Amino acid sequence: MPDEIESPEARKLLADLARALEGRYVIGRILGAGRGGITVSARHLASNKDVAIKVAWDDPTARTQVLRETILTAKVAHGSALPVRDVHAPEPMMVVEMALAAGGTLSDLIATGRPVPFPKVLEIVRAVGGALDQAHAAGIIHGGLRPVKILLDEKGQAFVSDFEIRIPRRADWDVSRPSEVGAQAYMPLEQRHDAVSIDGRIDQYALAIIAYELLRGRTTWRITDEGVLEIDAMEIIVHRPIAPDVPLSASMAIKRATAKDPSFRYASAGAFVRAFSGEAMDVTPAAQIYRDEVATEKRRSYTWILAPVALAALVVATQPSVRNMATNLWHGSWAFRLGGDDSEARFADSQGGTTSPSNTRVGSDPTVSTAPSNGGRTIDPFPRVQGSPQQEPAAASRQETPRGAGGVAGGTRSSAPSTTSPQVDRRLAVGGEITASGRSSGDPVSPPKADGVVMVTMEGGDRAVVVVDGRPRGQAPLALRLPAGKHVITVRGLDGSSPTSKTIRLAAGDTTRATFSRP
Repeated sequence: MPDEIESPEARKLLADLARALEGRYVIGRILGAGRGGITVSARHLASNKDVAIKVAWDDPTARTQVLRETILTAKVAHGSALPVRDVHAPEPMMVVEMALAAGGTLSDLIATGRPVPFPKVLEIVRAVGGALDQAHAAGIIHGGLRPVKILLDEKGQAFVSDFEIRIPRRADWDVSRPSEVGAQAYMPLEQRHDAVSIDGRIDQYALAIIAYELLRGRTTWRITDEGVLEIDAMEIIVHRPIAPDVPLSASMAIKRATAKDPSFRYASAGAFVRAFSGEAMDVTPAAQIYRDEVATEKRRSYTWILAPVALAALVVATQPSVRNMATNLWHGSWAFRLGGDDSEARFADSQGGTTSPSNTRVGSDPTVSTAPSNGGRTIDPFPRVQGSPQQEPAAASRQETPRGAGGVAGGTRSSAPSTTSPQVDRRLAVGGEITASGRSSGDPVSPPKADGVVMVTMEGGDRAVVVVDGRPRGQAPLALRLPAGKHVITVRGLDGSSPTSKTIRLAAGDTTRATFSRP
């Protein structure tokens, strides 16, 4: 922050502010700087009162942020929400007035390196929690709560500033991604991932971390010499106090309010404050014991199948005939006999040998043989598909041998396949070759759909909201991949100016540029 205060941009902005408000305010020193702009001390000449003035950076995004913070904070009707009002200034300058926090911020208090007494921390948490609950009831979430956003007056009373998220989103200046306004060290996982289900519990998470830092007298994060943010894990042991003279209720409340799963946290910031102070009867989350909102699915146990599997394995291992049968089954060269006066399965090898007078194979074509006179049936459960490339010559012979009392008797019968396979029929019908996937080379193949790229830019480097075919797609400058064809692109300035539209025709694999002037 000191670098931003001493930057040439900050000094120029301060000089422009003094000229714009000349005759109404006397501008003092710079109090702080952030992503939205700089805050300075000032004296209002009409009321002879010391106030704070915030002016946005000379950037459309920064002006939009200050406008959003001003509108949403003014909607929170609570004594601990920092009062703020718009100040008329020449366009495009964005200036607001707020109460002067003579006591600094909680960031200044933590920077002293001394733990804050528990009664003082409870007073701060109670005031901030009340303002947060009031905002949440109005559909407003702070989203960027951190020590620098909580100010103290000369009496040490805490005030919350700069509310930034409204749910549901209603205007173009509303936040589209909650992660853009939060601080990493105070942001829960659902906000980092821009979950659509975020609610006021993200503020409860940040408030609990702030209370922990105040009680310990140091932050949970640091910036290394390489400019990398490092965040310490909060290892809270519920049966040990966080600091001397801090009740165990504070440890338990902070641990629950900083749970990764938002369903484990308290229902409101006020409930967290009551648990933090020890006023609540139950400070242990029931959800950590049993989550009744989660439907538990009863799954059937299949351990009973282990017994028959083990028995089958034992039989295969001890009985040679069963083991041989299993081996033949594994290799897929088998046939078995059902029904008749002999229910025992008899298997034949694939080279034409037979182990039963009722089943005879000739060659390597395992076709179905005619039932013997005693009514039994001999079936090959895996017959080959006739007409396939692996098929034997078309006139594969089949021999039927009815069983008699004296052994093998009867005659033989040869038959040729009379039909072709579905693959052969399809090949003959389309006049093409059968491919590896079973599709004929004569079948039409639909080409894949191709996209193009549209580059949306603004003259002069301005920013604007981009809408493609009625759907918001982000802010210009922007590169979009769109289907080939006709598209209507509309841009709308962040200051609410009238939209401008263009119709483009995008060719497959082509890149088209759509340049707009300031709307």
